[in-house]
Amino acid sequence: MFALFKKRNSYLFLTMLCVVIYALSYVARKAVDSNMNELMDFYSKSESQVGLVSTLFFVCYAVGQVIHGILCKKYNPIFTIFIACVVAAASNLIIGFLPKNAFIFLNVIWAINGFALAMLWPSIILLISKVMTFSQKKTAMFCLSLPVAFGTFLSYGLSSLMSYIGNFKLMFIISASLMGVAAIIWVLIANKLKNSCLEIKQIEEPELETIKSVDSAEIKKKKSLPKGFILLFVFFAFIAIINNFVKDGISTWTPSFLKQQFSLPNYIAVLLTVVLPLVGMFGGITAVKLYKKTKGLSIILFIFFALALLSQCVIFGLLKGNGWVVILIMLAITTFTMMAINNVTTSIYPLMFSKGVNAGSVAGLIDGFCYVGSAGSAFGLGLIKEAAGWDTVFTVLLVACAVATALIAVVSIVLKTRKKPLF
Repeated sequence: MFALFKKRNSYLFLTMLCVVIYALSYVARKAVDSNMNELMDFYSKSESQVGLVSTLFFVCYAVGQVIHGILCKKYNPIFTIFIACVVAAASNLIIGFLPKNAFIFLNVIWAINGFALAMLWPSIILLISKVMTFSQKKTAMFCLSLPVAFGTFLSYGLSSLMSYIGNFKLMFIISASLMGVAAIIWVLIANKLKNSCLEIKQIEEPELETIKSVDSAEIKKKKSLPKGFILLFVFFAFIAIINNFVKDGISTWTPSFLKQQFSLPNYIAVLLTVVLPLVGMFGGITAVKLYKKTKGLSIILFIFFALALLSQCVIFGLLKGNGWVVILIMLAITTFTMMAINNVTTSIYPLMFSKGVNAGSVAGLIDGFCYVGSAGSAFGLGLIKEAAGWDTVFTVLLVACAVATALIAVVSIVLKTRKKPLF
């Protein structure tokens, strides 16, 4: 009986291990973004040149997500998660020792890091779906909504400390060490936790295979896509691109903006940026609560983009002054709204479908479009800053929010004329 009680807790330990690894993966992927200023100084490169490093990461991550998302059913998730951690650790460690004349290798290694880390999310989701019961999955998915914010917070916090110490490369070495330890712990205990979870699942859901067979038969009967699916997907893909363009544009370039525009020390600029993920963490939770009350995605998207647009207007009005505190608050509010929208596009929207559409495929493809926006923000905004300054950068962000708000308003009005709205 005692052994069974311990096994019942295995899913919690496995969930927390996945949460820790995914949070640390954000430390391993954000080490460049949180050290943009230091990298520009160390390699004597411009914003667009260093921004291209992040762009290559995002492109390889997006491509990797599509490839791994399609092939993950053929993988052993225990093994792929271990490999992703090892490659990320090796990539960060190598960068920690790169000399000043090896900037080209920074691009290549960070691209490899992006492709490797793309294995994590589909592998984690696949593992959870295979070994946990329905109620356990709900707990696991709630917990897995938190590591993005925690990992980003940890990355910028550690980078600020390393900048203060005077050796930003220690950030990459620390990141490598954390991922290496995570890989070792994972390979030692993950398989045991997986087997324990499977035993409990077989006890509590012995009828699962029968249910799967019935569901498969129903899906085969209904192969056609729901009416309006393509148009709706294109709409959400476009929203996803704008969402991540704004969200990652702000997180990537806020330290450089605060340092250059307001002459703040680099470690202070990076430290202040940790406010963004902390506030943004509540965005996804708020989106879920609003959806439960309204059951309408269009109104939720409109509210959050309109709030982001208002925040960007306030920022634009304060750029010529010295109100960096208010600007930072507005950036935090914008991040809050973008995290909420991200949860709508990558989680709530895909889960609307039950038959005729693979929700996992929809989520993976939408997530791929998200990183199209991320790639554009890293290189594109860096290039815009070089050519026309920070005023133009924030003009672009403002216009992006305005276009999205207007599009959602128009689509919502059009859909209201339909007897059966798409969403």
